[in-house]
Amino acid sequence: MLEKANLTSDEVIMIGDSLEKDIKGAQNANIKTIWYNPYNKNSNSSIIPDYQIKDLLEIKKLF
Repeated sequence: MLEKANLTSDEVIMIGDSLEKDIKGAQNANIKTIWYNPYNKNSNSSIIPDYQIKDLLEIKKLF
Protein backbone atom coordinates (compact mmCIF):
# COMPACT_ATOMS: atom_id res chain seq x y z
CA MET A 1 0.00 0.00 0.00
CA LEU A 2 2.81 2.41 0.86
CA GLU A 3 4.49 1.74 -2.44
CA LYS A 4 1.28 2.40 -4.38
CA ALA A 5 0.83 5.69 -2.53
CA ASN A 6 4.51 6.54 -3.03
CA LEU A 7 5.03 6.95 0.73
CA THR A 8 7.49 5.60 3.26
CA SER A 9 6.65 4.21 6.69
CA ASP A 10 7.97 7.47 8.22
CA GLU A 11 5.27 9.44 6.42
CA VAL A 12 2.21 7.59 7.74
CA ILE A 13 0.62 6.62 11.03
CA MET A 14 -1.80 3.78 11.75
CA ILE A 15 -4.87 4.49 13.87
CA GLY A 16 -6.58 1.36 15.09
CA ASP A 17 -8.70 -0.09 17.85
CA SER A 18 -7.16 -3.56 17.91
CA LEU A 19 -3.75 -4.03 19.48
CA GLU A 20 -3.33 -7.45 17.92
CA LYS A 21 -4.53 -6.68 14.41
CA ASP A 22 -4.00 -2.96 13.81
CA ILE A 23 -1.17 -1.90 16.09
CA LYS A 24 0.99 -5.02 15.83
CA GLY A 25 0.54 -5.14 12.07
CA ALA A 26 1.66 -1.54 11.69
CA GLN A 27 4.60 -2.08 14.01
CA ASN A 28 5.68 -5.02 11.85
CA ALA A 29 5.81 -2.57 8.93
CA ASN A 30 7.74 0.02 10.99
CA ILE A 31 4.76 2.39 11.02
CA LYS A 32 4.02 4.59 14.04
CA THR A 33 0.78 3.74 15.80
CA ILE A 34 -2.14 5.31 17.64
CA TRP A 35 -4.35 2.98 19.65
CA TYR A 36 -7.94 4.24 19.68
CA ASN A 37 -9.17 3.07 23.08
CA PRO A 38 -12.48 4.87 23.80
CA TYR A 39 -13.40 2.61 26.72
CA ASN A 40 -9.98 2.90 28.39
CA LYS A 41 -9.43 -0.86 28.33
CA ASN A 42 -6.48 -2.17 30.28
CA SER A 43 -3.85 -3.78 28.12
CA ASN A 44 -2.08 -6.87 29.38
CA SER A 45 -0.37 -7.16 26.03
CA SER A 46 3.28 -6.79 25.19
CA ILE A 47 2.17 -4.63 22.25
CA ILE A 48 2.85 -0.99 23.11
CA PRO A 49 1.45 1.66 20.75
CA ASP A 50 3.30 4.94 20.18
CA TYR A 51 0.23 6.88 21.32
CA GLN A 52 -3.12 6.09 22.92
CA ILE A 53 -6.28 8.16 22.59
CA LYS A 54 -9.83 7.91 23.97
CA ASP A 55 -11.43 10.39 21.58
CA LEU A 56 -10.63 10.88 17.91
CA LEU A 57 -10.40 14.64 18.47
CA GLU A 58 -7.24 13.95 20.49
CA ILE A 59 -5.44 13.25 17.21
CA LYS A 60 -5.28 17.02 16.61
CA LYS A 61 -3.17 17.42 19.75
CA LEU A 62 -0.62 14.93 18.48
CA PHE A 63 0.19 16.89 15.35
